[in-house]
Amino acid sequence: MREPCGKLSASTSGGMTNQLQVSNPGPEEILRARLVLQLGLEASLEKSRKALLALNLSELVIETREQIMLSRGLAIVEASTRNDADKKPERRPERATSDSILAHAVVQVRASGRRIQSAIRLQLALLARSRQKLRVMANMLAWNERFRES
Repeated sequence: MREPCGKLSASTSGGMTNQLQVSNPGPEEILRARLVLQLGLEASLEKSRKALLALNLSELVIETREQIMLSRGLAIVEASTRNDADKKPERRPERATSDSILAHAVVQVRASGRRIQSAIRLQLALLARSRQKLRVMANMLAWNERFRES
């Protein structure tokens, strides 16, 4: 008999939390939770990009916090996946349908992962550009102060 392992939480952008109440999450539930978290992370990264381009620091802080929460959720789902990898799957008659649904979900998760990687690379580039602009502005202000003192 399987032991209950609690619940998986999946948070989407905007702070909305979906909780999967399952006694022992199977691959479908784990994949669904992972996909929800990844889609939320994608949306949050898009909002961060827009906030960076608009120089909206308050929105950037909000989305950064959201991304941290989603990343922690993904780490929990990953740990659950590693724990379940040791167990042998049960054989069920409806397994063929389940396998095709599972395969489709895996494709979605991988595609989402690639989009997240691209969004993170773009955000890093934008942050580096913003840092350079801030340095230039700080140097200009410092030069202006020295000029006034002379």
